[in-house]
Amino acid sequence: MQLLIGSNNPGKVEQILQSLSGLPYTCITPKELGISDDVEETGSSYTENAYIKAKFYFEKTQLPTITDDSGLEVTALPNMLGVHSRRLDGKTPLNDEEWVEKFLELMTHKEDRSARFVSTVCFIQCESKDPQYFHGAVEGTITHAIMYPYKAGLPASSLFIPNGENRTFSQLEKESRDFLNHRKKSMIALREHLESQNFLY
Repeated sequence: MQLLIGSNNPGKVEQILQSLSGLPYTCITPKELGISDDVEETGSSYTENAYIKAKFYFEKTQLPTITDDSGLEVTALPNMLGVHSRRLDGKTPLNDEEWVEKFLELMTHKEDRSARFVSTVCFIQCESKDPQYFHGAVEGTITHAIMYPYKAGLPASSLFIPNGENRTFSQLEKESRDFLNHRKKSMIALREHLESQNFLY
C-alpha cells in the first residue's frame, strides 16, 4: 500500500513520516515521483489550502494523498501570517533565511509576543469518498532571536516557545516536541482515523 505525502518540504515530510511510522504502507513524496510542480495556494483558510494541494497531487498520481497546511499566527501581526506565513511581504514565498530576517524585523519592539501554530491535514483516499480533515494547534510566545539551529523548512521552530516550556520547539527533546507539536496532533488524528477505518489493512 502506498500513500503520497503531498509536500517536498523536508522538515514537514519528516514529521509526517514519524507520525505514521509503524503502519504497513510505503510513503512516497512528489519528488520521488519526479513531480516538482509548485502548487499555487490560493485558499483563504488552512482547510482550503490543504485541499488544493491534496487535490492537485491526487489528480497527478491517483494515490491516496496526505497534505498539510499550517501556519504561525502572531497576535501582534494580525492578518499578516496564518495561511500567508511564508509570504511576509504578501507576495513572494521567502526562503528560511529571508523569512527569519523579515519576521524578526517585523517583531522589533512588539510587546505582545503571544502566538500559535495551527495545522490542518487533508486526506484524499479516492474519488468516491469526500476529503477528510484533521486539525491541531499549540499556543506559545515568540522569542527575540533565533535560539537554536532549525531544520530546513521549519525556521519558526527556533523562534517559538510553547506555553509551559522555557525552550523553543527546536530545543525540546523529541518526546516533548512530539507531544506539543501542532502537526503531530493533526497527524495523530489522521492515524486514528486510518486505523479505525481499516484503510491500511
